[in-house]
Amino acid sequence: MSITAVCLHLVALGLSFVAAAEPDSAAALNHLGTRYYAEGRHQESEQLFRKAVSIWEKEGQTHAADLGKALGNLAAAVRAQSRLEEAEALYRRSLAVLEQALGPRDPSIAATLGNLAELCRASGSYAEAESLYVRLLVLQKDSQGTAGAALAATLGNLGALYQVQERYSEARASYERALAAGGEEALDRDDPLVITILNNLGLLYKREGRYAEAEPLFRRCLDTWERTLGPEHPNVATTLVNLAELFVALGKLHGAEKLYGRALSIRERALDPRHQSLADSMKGLANVYLAQGRQTEAISLLKRVLAIEEEALGPDHPQLAVDLAGYARALHLARRETEASQAEARANAIMGRRK
Repeated sequence: MSITAVCLHLVALGLSFVAAAEPDSAAALNHLGTRYYAEGRHQESEQLFRKAVSIWEKEGQTHAADLGKALGNLAAAVRAQSRLEEAEALYRRSLAVLEQALGPRDPSIAATLGNLAELCRASGSYAEAESLYVRLLVLQKDSQGTAGAALAATLGNLGALYQVQERYSEARASYERALAAGGEEALDRDDPLVITILNNLGLLYKREGRYAEAEPLFRRCLDTWERTLGPEHPNVATTLVNLAELFVALGKLHGAEKLYGRALSIRERALDPRHQSLADSMKGLANVYLAQGRQTEAISLLKRVLAIEEEALGPDHPQLAVDLAGYARALHLARRETEASQAEARANAIMGRRK
């Protein structure tokens, strides 16, 4: 009987006879769990992975590698349900089991290293995340050489880690190495990883004032997202905003206005009305209006920003204080001094309560 047939048979039995099953049953459970996970059935896949883990735990070292891989699968299912601390603990256990069973340089541990690094990055454990990514790079180079999509992905993730820590020169070097490691074959595809790396590299170039290099990267990202995801996708809006910010830096205010306006229109249709990205688009467009002397239109947008942030973040959030101060500056420019003073007083009160 094939593994798939065994899987379906176990499901038909309600998994009630698995408790005393042999390793073949654990393999079947793990196989079906992987299938359910791919279909987005994360709770069901978690149940199956847990049963597989339970069986393989009783087998000792004979099936230690299988146990380690099943723990990694279980961690992925738990992570997909946003139980990140539990997922991190499972990835750590998976890594320890695989290292003991296969050795610390076996290519089979690569996925677990990468997943654990991503969780560490997300939780702010940057030093550990960096250590894991560097270790993963060594493993990938040993097994795959200096090129390939997996290596490019790791370099891209390492670049993002450096970027969030404002280690910009290291981030840029990692992104450039990622693109080189991907090779022409990867760059010719509309690979989301490649486009994300190009976008991040564009942001770094923009920050460094390398506008002529940043613009074609953003335009390529925009073209790819529009073709692959459609013109109304939030990724399109994000790239439009990046390009708009570049235009502002170049003094191309009319072009920036159009880009911000389109991004705002997409986000208004695609996102929750309290989403921070919606507020960010409004702030960008409002700043363009202010630069053009259109204070009334800017003030109208900034009032909407404040309403969104107060509802989404609460009345005492520091971001609200920052944007109240920006609102006050716009009111000053419009010579609406009483309203400006009221906004400033509220901003100061919020910050005062946080000291």
